[in-house]
Amino acid sequence: MANYFIASVGTADAFRQVNGKLVHFFSSQTLTDSAINISVSNEEVRGGAGAQLLGQYFHTSSLAVTLTDILFKLEYIQAQVGGEIHKGGLSLTQEEVPLINNRLTLKGKPVEVLAKTGPIAWYTKAGASDYRSVSKFGKDGSGNVTIKVVDGSTSNTNKDLCISNDCNMYCVEYYSCKADADKLIVSANFIPSEIVLIITAQLFAGDASAPTTGRPIGTVTITIPRFQLNGEINLALNMSGASSTELSGNALAYSEGCQNTKYADIVVNLAISPWSGFTKLVALDGTNEVGQIPVIYAVACNKTPKEVDNALLIFPPGALDANGAWAHPGGSWFIQLPPYLGNVIYVIGKETEFFNVKDPMTLGEYLRFMVPQGGIYQDFKTIVS
Repeated sequence: MANYFIASVGTADAFRQVNGKLVHFFSSQTLTDSAINISVSNEEVRGGAGAQLLGQYFHTSSLAVTLTDILFKLEYIQAQVGGEIHKGGLSLTQEEVPLINNRLTLKGKPVEVLAKTGPIAWYTKAGASDYRSVSKFGKDGSGNVTIKVVDGSTSNTNKDLCISNDCNMYCVEYYSCKADADKLIVSANFIPSEIVLIITAQLFAGDASAPTTGRPIGTVTITIPRFQLNGEINLALNMSGASSTELSGNALAYSEGCQNTKYADIVVNLAISPWSGFTKLVALDGTNEVGQIPVIYAVACNKTPKEVDNALLIFPPGALDANGAWAHPGGSWFIQLPPYLGNVIYVIGKETEFFNVKDPMTLGEYLRFMVPQGGIYQDFKTIVS
């Protein structure tokens, strides 16, 4: 059997049920951690002299997943709190405004932050931090909102001159409504979402002699039909780095029948043929005679021989009888693996060897290297046993 290893982080895709249909929820392509833990608790059953261990009872199985993304997505918080994202929301607006005739003219319109408090804004002189709140506003001739500054020390009537000289500038903050903003309400009684989670990880060849060692040769896909978030999210903001977002939760049992429940499906998908690197097929001693069902092995230098299911092989017409046994005596046969298993041709013959064959040979090449070697494979049974 070939050796593989999983490396790097995976990617994740989440889906949720909306009106009976699966809708794409979010994708995580920039994970820094993707951990999967499958566990079960057990109780020892002991009895007799010396409290012998007679058996174990297993219970409380679980499949836990933790995903950590270096990038922020509002959908991550949405998944944890089970809410909905809507368009339109309040945003804190900050402006630097010159004082003209003891008034500050705003670009936006302050709105109410809390119910029944009315619109409000805060201002302070540039460079200061003692903000003063104001809830009464005026309008200029163009309809822009203005704030009257009661403590303004200078009343400059030349707006262009004031801006160019950066004189009497004020910092103003207020909440305004942004129609294109995304808004998520976190309910005081929130319930984390239940989603369909699919995690994909890269698979690499681990054979020392494999030509693809160190390169991705396939994927491992873990599909969790019911994944419940744990409802906890922490945004750790600091001055020296980006805040990562962690999603954790557990798989819930998914039923596919009366008694058949599961947590997940784990599928290994090889991008290359599992027979890649093998250079020839040989028959096990005693299985290459008329009436014998052939036992075929793929072999190559520095690789462990690997038995091939005859159902995967394409035998020449008439080579086998109705029972799958050899129908003709002796001779050499051209036998190939089908193209979908690697597009590689192999050759087998009774007590046969061939030389100078490329590794691998393409399906389009015709092999004529069958050279009898007088029982060169007579000890092959010992090699594979």
